Amino acid sequence: MTMSLSSPSTVWIQRPKPNPEARLRLFCFPYAGGGASAYRSWAAPLPDEIEVCAIQLPGRENRLREPLFTRLAPLVETLAGALEPSFDIPFAFFGHSMGALIAFELARFIRRRSQITPVHFFASARLAPHVVDSASPAHRLPEATFVAQIRGLQGTSAAVLDDPEEVSHATD
Repeated sequence: MTMSLSSPSTVWIQRPKPNPEARLRLFCFPYAGGGASAYRSWAAPLPDEIEVCAIQLPGRENRLREPLFTRLAPLVETLAGALEPSFDIPFAFFGHSMGALIAFELARFIRRRSQITPVHFFASARLAPHVVDSASPAHRLPEATFVAQIRGLQGTSAAVLDDPEEVSHATD
């Protein structure tokens, strides 16, 4: 990925295909544990007027040695300061899983602070903030229910699910 060294935001933003003529910047926020490289291939199929700006969080990839943020509010405030110089043209946010939560809270923060908002907001693999997930985590289900649920996903071999010792490790 190419990074411009012209501003402090460059540590946060990786641009696979920098485009100073872009008409829209698409800021992409990765899932928990993921990095900017998750969006490396996105620039190629998109129209030239869209510049992909993949967000690189501390503790990921080339920022591995940096301390992680453990709270959302300080991360959002820091991101706003780092990214706001790039909000000079219309922009959109895309977030996947944890990245959707970060992007949503960042959009709310910058709207309150600067009265600017993304022209589009895309979220994947995350419930809307007002929706409560009533499902119990699978690892807390009774063993028989846990095995039935995992078996229904069809991604674990029957030999593993039929082995009581293997199943007991998963539900500990």
